[in-house]
Amino acid sequence: MSKNMGLRLREIRKLNKATQIEFAEMLGTSQRNISSYENGKLEVPDKTKAKLFNFGIDMNWFLMGEGEMLLKKSCDDKAKSHSEIAEIANLLKHMEKEDIREFRETLGNRWTIREKMREMEDRLRGMERILEK
Repeated sequence: MSKNMGLRLREIRKLNKATQIEFAEMLGTSQRNISSYENGKLEVPDKTKAKLFNFGIDMNWFLMGEGEMLLKKSCDDKAKSHSEIAEIANLLKHMEKEDIREFRETLGNRWTIREKMREMEDRLRGMERILEK
């Protein structure tokens, strides 16, 4: 897991003025897991990501560090999002285990690639700054 994602999770926890124990209770996990997530030692499970989304956290921000932390959606947009999530969940119910595994792997690879590209862009910007001096 990205250390940056762990830092974003910590930011969410602090926004909620929660201790790791309190945050763990909110997310249905243990304090030890929260600590491991925040330190980048353990991958945040999908069910926890879903709970963060339900708390109004923008998944693009949480996963990629892009945009705003909190969702700013109208009621219509929220209804559409919930409808889309329900459709995806329904599709997953009818998929074979191997297909579900492949789907999750594809999504994970996409996020990993975007994160690596973001890191490369940051490094290139740093190099450009050095060269400009």
